[in-house]
Amino acid sequence: SGLTKEGVTRWCSNDPMEVGSNRSSLSMEDYQNMLAAIEETAKCPVCLDRVRSPTTLCNNGHAICRQCKQLQKVCPTCRAPFSRINPVFLNTLMELLPSQCRNSSRGCDKVLSRESLADHELQCQYRLERCRVRGCSWHEEVTQLLTHVEGQHPESLLSPNTTTRVPDFIVSDEEYSPSLVTLEDCLFWVYITNNFYKKQIPVFFQWIQRSPQISRCTCDVSVVKDHFSFCYSQPVTAVEPVEQTLCSTLAKQFLVTPNSIFPNFISSKYDVEIKFNLRIDCDSL
Repeated sequence: SGLTKEGVTRWCSNDPMEVGSNRSSLSMEDYQNMLAAIEETAKCPVCLDRVRSPTTLCNNGHAICRQCKQLQKVCPTCRAPFSRINPVFLNTLMELLPSQCRNSSRGCDKVLSRESLADHELQCQYRLERCRVRGCSWHEEVTQLLTHVEGQHPESLLSPNTTTRVPDFIVSDEEYSPSLVTLEDCLFWVYITNNFYKKQIPVFFQWIQRSPQISRCTCDVSVVKDHFSFCYSQPVTAVEPVEQTLCSTLAKQFLVTPNSIFPNFISSKYDVEIKFNLRIDCDSL
């Protein structure tokens, strides 16, 4: 698609700027409208996001992401074959232009470089987050997650300093339903999984909402039986995309008790007691 006269008109609020106009500068709203028009004009017809560099053109000049092009035999807009020309100018322009947050339709007004935007969108307060409690289909703005869990799954809300038990450890169960932990305006999903065959209970914290004042968070985990305990600590640094599955996310970030000593902490009822403590550092980022 091309930039239409109506699209240009939308760039500057409700009315186009004319020569001789008394308006001497553009407002932030004007710039946002301009960017929205550019985003709409440069939208990939396959992924419906702004075309990403490197781009591919068809013989009629329609742009498509090169990655999306791999799924198409002809241009999805006009059915023309793809050109072998490398659109250097277009690629450079797409890399230089700032982008609106993908959550702009829900109220986010951030306009950032493509590099900065990726980090922002992981933390954007307007982004969507799925409820991870087993069997729940809730999928709304992350700012509503705590209210949802408090109302619908109060048993899945844990304090940042808590003791929990993994029951029936002798029975293999790949994953326990996650619980939500809140601390200093931050939200975490905590996953406690059961791996009886490896004699492990990996514990993982997913940092899903982070206050701007928070710089670091540390997790202390203890496996306890009677008067004995095994303790370890690890920084909680990852804020993973909600689309990632548990297995791919946790591969490098398990907090694990060594399997050589783990059997000593299994009770006669085949359950395991776990304590964890989250500690926040409120330094400036």
